[in-house]
Amino acid sequence: MVVATRPYVCVRVDQATDQEIWKQFDVDGVGVFLLLTNEAKYAAEVPMTDMRPDAVLASFIKTLPEFWDARKGDAKAIVWQTDLAAAREAAAKDGRPIAAVVVKVTEPKPLPAADDPLGESAVPQPDKAGAMLLGWLDELEVARHYERYVWVRVDWGKEKPEAVKELSVSKAPAVALLAADGKASLGKPPLKDAPQLAAALDKAATKAEADAERKRKAAERAAKAAEGAGE
Repeated sequence: MVVATRPYVCVRVDQATDQEIWKQFDVDGVGVFLLLTNEAKYAAEVPMTDMRPDAVLASFIKTLPEFWDARKGDAKAIVWQTDLAAAREAAAKDGRPIAAVVVKVTEPKPLPAADDPLGESAVPQPDKAGAMLLGWLDELEVARHYERYVWVRVDWGKEKPEAVKELSVSKAPAVALLAADGKASLGKPPLKDAPQLAAALDKAATKAEADAERKRKAAERAAKAAEGAGE
């Protein structure tokens, strides 16, 4: 049960205090378990035809993974910036933090053009650990945070790229999170699994968004104070 619910944000709705939400989803009765999209829109329910404890548990264990797997196909793709400079420029423009994904890559021996008309064999390939990290990025729990970041992939080949030095990364694979100014570090999450990475992305983005909101309000107050002083 714990494993089945781990990818989800679980919310308890109380009929006495959450009437607005109760009405929004047209809840009829108690013991109703709704499954919502990441936009908080109704998607499905956990069947509760048999309210015996074992049956309820079995329904959760069956329904939650099935719903999660079905939603994976709806995840948007990451929009990768070409390099760290481009990521910093994009972050400065829209105020989002940066997620820099560093992976070790190997330089494959290119095949003859006749055998590889698209030139795919000449594309550097991530090592096993890097491929695993890139696979985690496809998980829906991570995909929920795609639009909260400016993403850039840094390939580490035979020579250490300058971007790796700028990010203070000592080994790959790694994920370095930067504030929207492109300089202040928001941390380098440990890479244990996709849920842990998703939690770290959420925590850092929430902090960055709160900081941005505080700065926005401070700027508004300063502007109003300046207007008042000029009158």
